[in-house]
Amino acid sequence: MGVVRTYEEIALDAYRLEQSEYLEDISCMGFVLRHKKSGARVCVLSCDDNNKVFNIGFRTTPEDNTGVAHIIEHTVLCGSDRYPVKDPFSEMSKASLSTFMNAMTYPDKTVYPVASCNDKDFKNLMGVYLDAVFHPRIYSNKLTFLQEGWHYELEEDGPLTINGVVYSEMKGVYSDPNELLQTLVMNNLFPDTLYSVDSGGVPRHIPELTYEAFLDFHRLYYHPSNSYIFLYGDMDVKERLEFLDREYLSDYEALPKEEIERTRIALQKPFGVKSMEAFYNLSEDADEKNRAFLTASFCVGESSDIETVLGFQALKKVLFDMQGAPVKQALTDAKIGEDNMTSFYDDIRIPTFTVIARNAEAEDMPAFISTIRKTLEEQVEKGIDKKALLGALKSYEFSYREANFGTEPKGLIYSLSILTTWLHDETKVFDEMKLSKHFESLKSKIDSGYFEELVKKYLLGSEHALCLVMKPRQGMLAREDRELGEKLENMRKTMSPDQRKAIADEYKALREFQETVDSKEALGTIPHLSIADLKSDIEPIEYSVEKVFGRELVFTPAAFFDLGDLDDEEICYIALMNLLLGSISTEKRGYFELSKEIDLCSGGMHMDLTSYGRVGESDTYRPQIFLSGKALYGDLERALEIAEEILTLSKLSDEVRVKELVTMIKSRVQMFVQTRGFVVAATRATSKMTSARRLKELAGGYSFYRFMLDIYESFDTDWDEILGRLEAVYRKLFARERLMFHVTAEPEVKEDIINGRYPAGGKLPSKRVMAEALGISVITIEHAY
Repeated sequence: MGVVRTYEEIALDAYRLEQSEYLEDISCMGFVLRHKKSGARVCVLSCDDNNKVFNIGFRTTPEDNTGVAHIIEHTVLCGSDRYPVKDPFSEMSKASLSTFMNAMTYPDKTVYPVASCNDKDFKNLMGVYLDAVFHPRIYSNKLTFLQEGWHYELEEDGPLTINGVVYSEMKGVYSDPNELLQTLVMNNLFPDTLYSVDSGGVPRHIPELTYEAFLDFHRLYYHPSNSYIFLYGDMDVKERLEFLDREYLSDYEALPKEEIERTRIALQKPFGVKSMEAFYNLSEDADEKNRAFLTASFCVGESSDIETVLGFQALKKVLFDMQGAPVKQALTDAKIGEDNMTSFYDDIRIPTFTVIARNAEAEDMPAFISTIRKTLEEQVEKGIDKKALLGALKSYEFSYREANFGTEPKGLIYSLSILTTWLHDETKVFDEMKLSKHFESLKSKIDSGYFEELVKKYLLGSEHALCLVMKPRQGMLAREDRELGEKLENMRKTMSPDQRKAIADEYKALREFQETVDSKEALGTIPHLSIADLKSDIEPIEYSVEKVFGRELVFTPAAFFDLGDLDDEEICYIALMNLLLGSISTEKRGYFELSKEIDLCSGGMHMDLTSYGRVGESDTYRPQIFLSGKALYGDLERALEIAEEILTLSKLSDEVRVKELVTMIKSRVQMFVQTRGFVVAATRATSKMTSARRLKELAGGYSFYRFMLDIYESFDTDWDEILGRLEAVYRKLFARERLMFHVTAEPEVKEDIINGRYPAGGKLPSKRVMAEALGISVITIEHAY
């Protein structure tokens, strides 16, 4: 294993090199190859990251709403020629050290990514997934189609019903107004392209999919000629390419060019500005007042135009998203909607930007549109806030360079980003991995009127936009279910005895298949790791404790204020305060100015409420609240000052601003309860098990929902009491004796913090550092510059 530097190190006769380049931004050597016989595309990012990633994707462009792409994603993971078990995915999960293993269906592609730090495990995962996509048992076993897609259920004189994994999943999706809204926007912005259909499937159309059409889709789209194969990390690249060729790709001949052209994604011809309305479901006893969604959606160039996309992301934040952003504030001041937000979907060929007012009145749509337009015109005329634009660009650049994706492997995100351009233009495979030059270009254009021109072109002068009102309708899904039940009953009555028996027999066979346990021989085909394949050494986490200004400074990657002695109501108020701080003004500056300062001096600051248990004591927990943030070493002192300002000078007494935020929080919590009821119920049920789970329920479950409803409904009459409680927990929480500083840093940074020395300006160091928890915790990011 090791990092590949030149193509000669991995050259094989089976492949043709199409592109190679060192990608400085991500410290990877990149290669684009073409498998000569099958036509498969292969992208390799070779680097010293031990968290290896394999991803195979296919451009999938369905022509209807039957959900065929989604159903195939499910069914290919239900056993293959080499691994004939019903659920290899679950079996691998039991015996793998994978850091990621999943499959996802997008509007225009389906991907199968896996990742592991263990080399043997990585090879095992790669083999199982390749066999799944190229040699699934769907051709010899129709029952997987019935199980994962859809099937009729009929027993004796019982009712005729429809079921299936994808069918049931999509019924859940279409009951969520947020998911439905996103689907409606895409379908209606692109009526003449594949984006006019839902690749996931529309429940009422899923039963229209035949087994034969399902197989035909796999034959065309799951051929190597239509594949995009991705390898990332520290591995024996040549050996993996040989494996791909020997075991799979060499079995195929490249498809004729005209066959592959069928999968190309067409552009939608602009149609001007279209207006429409749609409906979503409310329970039969819910109030429809103030429950509409108002949206304005705009098409923004093409995803391959990287600089326009990045520039628009900055505009989205500055004009619409950050606290006090002009359009967001204008809609709030006009009392249009309880929660105003935006989305920018740039994973498809034509990125779409949408402004949303949630919990609004449908009659406010004209005011919604005019408020947006008027505010944007004012911004263009006077000039968009340059400081805010610079802060937004710095914030996005920080996140890009940091490349911290939480629990998801870096290579996974890179593979999905690369597909954004690779899928549509094979000359731009690495464009998403070279953003530094675009950030520099955009920063140089702040004073040139470039951003104002973007607003004029894509928003004010849009030739491709959609204004959609989505209204609530009580009991809509219940009526649809009743209508479906009546339709199925009529079908059952008109069936012949032989037809009913055929359905009953098929359903019986499906149940027997589901209840049958895989044989030992079949299970034995699934590759496993042995003890010998595991590393016995563990990397220790080293820490030390110092005294700074009479307080403990713990050098570990965390920081908190201890909340151990607070009661339930105080926890709810702290959860609310956690959402207010950083979004309200301070004694020094307004919340819009505060947002700009945070972006300019850091990669973001966030409040988090969490808890830690004690080993062996299930009912003992230690709740803590974090202020976490990130900053370059040169900005550390400034970031510290902002963090201190948030914690000590926030104006909880700003009644107007607090009410705006309470209204927004209430709306979001209410929507979560209504659309994620199973999560709320599970959190509520487990809250009786341990004190830590009790905290989770109080701070974000049904108890917090009821708390926010009470605060919202009594705000005007009980403001003084609410303010008193907020200030009481504020004083009680942010006390010096509760605070601990945690730092992870290079030795010289650690010494600077202990001795109160911080860099003031000057040239940035070659390594990036992050300031966390009052700007005191510092984490080194290698190879950032």
